[in-house]
Amino acid sequence: MGASSDVVKAGVIGYGGIGKFHLQGWLALKSAGVEVTAVCDADPAKWAVAESVYASAGLPVPSKDGCLYLDMKDFIARSGVDVVSICLPNFLHEPAAVACFDRGMNVLLEKPAANTLDAAKAIAAAYARSGKVGAAQLNNNYTPTYELAEDLMNSGVFGELQTVDGWWTRRNGIPFYGDWFGIKAKSGGGPGIDLMPHLLGWLLGIMKWPKPGWVSARTFDKAEPGCPGYGPYGGGKKNPDGVFDVERRIQVYSQLDNGVTMNINAAWAMHTDLERMGFRLIGSKATLVVERVWPINDGDDAKAIDTATLYTTTMEGGRPWTSDRKFNPDTDPSTQDPFMGRTKTQSEVLDCIRTGRTPKTSITNLLAIQEIIDAAYRSAEAAGKPVTL
Repeated sequence: MGASSDVVKAGVIGYGGIGKFHLQGWLALKSAGVEVTAVCDADPAKWAVAESVYASAGLPVPSKDGCLYLDMKDFIARSGVDVVSICLPNFLHEPAAVACFDRGMNVLLEKPAANTLDAAKAIAAAYARSGKVGAAQLNNNYTPTYELAEDLMNSGVFGELQTVDGWWTRRNGIPFYGDWFGIKAKSGGGPGIDLMPHLLGWLLGIMKWPKPGWVSARTFDKAEPGCPGYGPYGGGKKNPDGVFDVERRIQVYSQLDNGVTMNINAAWAMHTDLERMGFRLIGSKATLVVERVWPINDGDDAKAIDTATLYTTTMEGGRPWTSDRKFNPDTDPSTQDPFMGRTKTQSEVLDCIRTGRTPKTSITNLLAIQEIIDAAYRSAEAAGKPVTL
């Protein structure tokens, strides 16, 4: 497959939650020759989600027969899709991704790579031997503010880049309390494996994926009375008496091989005002601060506001002058993106299938992120002792 006129058959495994954005992204490429021919979810009631996505796209809802699969193995064996989005719980990423690659499918895998480093390595090995496109759904690397930072970086605005910071902090943001998110054997961790991949993907991607020399981290799991930490995510507590054995917050410090220091703070449950996700790039000539703020703590991404400010100092008339340039893509209809890049990666994958190039965010990048996450958790178990990579 390579000609731009070739029909590409797409499918989604796990379309009921985050997968609905993948379904939207593939349906939006109908005019480019993409046909969504199969979806898979173990819960037949999730078909209502597919119906709503098709309706919002102004497309007729296909018949369940031949399109809906309730068993993943059956989907992989019989669907015949060329490319698949995998949007499953972390512990199911390895069996799904390895089987899809081995079946000859191109894969768009949701972050993180998997719930363990060994599982992530197995996925990377399957990707390598398949010769297919292996893309990572790091959606924040496809947003207007990422593109702004990338342009500034490439134009040398920062001078010597010295420090990068990333944060994603919530007040009451434990997702689906009592379900797989908070069970370490299934998820692999808390915000360190849920939110941190977004932060690492954004920062490392801007810098062309430098490698860390070492990682130091601390995790925090103490819950005070009256501060359960669950709120809008998944409707609050799915099972208040269920297992929850992961951290509520993680702090990471690392030295990268490009000479830059990196700081990460990710929290599902932390005393703060609003949910905030942001980045700071500090250089000898300028600093860029990018932040997304949810105006109320309801987890609704469509309401979040993205802003960016570039702080610089220039000499004019023999005097130094500060210069602050502000950007707000959410006020410009041409750059608004209520889905935060989630429906943009599909066109990237399609182009890679047809041209043979490597995606901007790949399975290899997901493995690099997983290695840092694994090192961070090992460091935290050793009370912050640095772990060399």
